Amino acid sequence: MVVMLSIAMEELLGLLDELDIPHDHLNRVLPLAEQGYSDPLVHDLILRLWSQVRTEEECNPLLVQSSIVCILHSIAAKCCQSPEKPPERISDRQLKNVLDQIEDRLDTALNIAELAAVVGVSKFHFIRLFNEAMGRTPYQYIQFRRIEKARLMLTTTHLTVADVGMAVGFGDAPNFSRTFTRHVGCSPSQYRQREK
Repeated sequence: MVVMLSIAMEELLGLLDELDIPHDHLNRVLPLAEQGYSDPLVHDLILRLWSQVRTEEECNPLLVQSSIVCILHSIAAKCCQSPEKPPERISDRQLKNVLDQIEDRLDTALNIAELAAVVGVSKFHFIRLFNEAMGRTPYQYIQFRRIEKARLMLTTTHLTVADVGMAVGFGDAPNFSRTFTRHVGCSPSQYRQREK
């Protein structure tokens, strides 16, 4: 069923004034007129009005008026909402939540998409925001934290080098040893000997 709704311009302008929406936003309604508009609330209200008009001689003016106001509010909300801009920076709380999640899961494979979900942005936008906040990409930061934790474990535990690597999220000992050497300048075994 298709319903064509005609609303007097005075009603529409009055609603825009009530919502503090500039009148030039009316041009945003045109795509709705051309493409059609689907909204469960509007659909329900129109069906109620339609059944009321068909079954009763006189329609309750309060019902008609309140239904039209609800319909207009729904259309105004659809037309005049500005698209949400992604945040320009990560809030302190979001950054703390991301850093906590990284710390809690250093020993597992971390997923950038999951970290981005904490902030509510795409993973590409998250990488940029994180880099601006921390001075390094999420991957670089995660590697840094894994190496820092490994350094601590090498000097405070008796775990093997391979076990330390596994405990900080490296899948195998050679990968851990290469990454550690690249960051610290010596192998994990050499570091342990030197720091004792």
